[in-house]
Amino acid sequence: MTLRAGDHVLSIHFTADDLARIRVSDARPAWETVLGARSLRDRSRHPVLGSWRARTLEVMPTASRMLLVLCPPAGRFAESLISERGAREWEGDLDAILETRRTGPEVILSGSGGGAARPNGPPPSRPGRKGAARPRPVSPAGRAPGTRARLSGMAELDGEPVGVEQLAALALVNYGHFTTMRVEGGGVRGLALHLDRLTRDCRTLFGVEPDVERVRRLARRAVAGAGAPVVVRATLFDPGLDIGRPVSNGEPRVLVTARAAGERPVPGMRVGTVRYSRDLPAVKHVGLFGAVRRRRVAQAEGFDDALFVDAGASVTEGTTWNVGFFDGREVVWPDAEVLPGVTMRLLRGSVRPAGVADLAGMEAAFATNAAVGVRAITAVDGRAFPADHPVLDALRREYAAVPLDPL
Repeated sequence: MTLRAGDHVLSIHFTADDLARIRVSDARPAWETVLGARSLRDRSRHPVLGSWRARTLEVMPTASRMLLVLCPPAGRFAESLISERGAREWEGDLDAILETRRTGPEVILSGSGGGAARPNGPPPSRPGRKGAARPRPVSPAGRAPGTRARLSGMAELDGEPVGVEQLAALALVNYGHFTTMRVEGGGVRGLALHLDRLTRDCRTLFGVEPDVERVRRLARRAVAGAGAPVVVRATLFDPGLDIGRPVSNGEPRVLVTARAAGERPVPGMRVGTVRYSRDLPAVKHVGLFGAVRRRRVAQAEGFDDALFVDAGASVTEGTTWNVGFFDGREVVWPDAEVLPGVTMRLLRGSVRPAGVADLAGMEAAFATNAAVGVRAITAVDGRAFPADHPVLDALRREYAAVPLDPL
């Protein structure tokens, strides 16, 4: 820093340690935290901050990265983070945050691993206040058992918190592809198959090949420090895609999201058949409207999910899962246009046509995907199947024996 007074010039040099000790005069801790978070997201800041930003983001806990979503590098941020009253300490600022009514739905993760939306409502009571609930015990993972954590802190685009503008492109244009992996102890079953899928589908949708090693690095960030199984989804899409001329774009970026994995085995389900085929069945794309619509209709009719059949009444696949059967001698996978699921490919069996009429000769039915593993199907339309057939446990053991590849 240089100061000029008349003909005299005074230069003051700050070392890195000096700068680290500097605090904004009369600033509250919350203000310093918000300003620091904005600096982490602002790539236009002085280049000297580049290495600091990279190192900090690399080691920043997932829970802390939630704050970055609320503090964009420019424009307005969530003003509820800073109170205009109360003590100039964390307690006063936290009171203001907790007393601020939510202005939109909160996306949450339940202890069972499923996402759900909680509507607006009054904030939870804080321990120590009149009428407040007693603190709940905290689990080793850092959350009280059964509590919920915001998903916004677990969504990153190219390694940084994703913004509304980028997500808007994915939601409004709905063009991209993904793969979903269950990560256990830092490993994934069939990792090479997941990466091959990303490469193949990216070629189909964008005409380019992704850097799968970079995808792996970004996915590792999402699960860093996770003590329990996590389901990670890597989605490739182009936020700058021109819907009027999509051929002009071919620069997909990597969106990584994560959620807690559910317990296994998952209870059996009843499914209803419906005639439907997904667009580009061999591609795991983000166009889920048709599949989710059929699932909704099936549930309205009393089933748990929908099982697709083609025009010739041959069974194909489920909404977000592959289907398999056991005929008393071997596992049967439908010979049809389906998404070649990773879990299905890791399990042995023969591939042959399976019509709806053939189900009468099957002893067991099951669904597979990376999130649930092997799930019993207890009924297809009016045909019942046992939930405890020995082949189901045999398949689960076979799947569990597949080695975990380091992510």
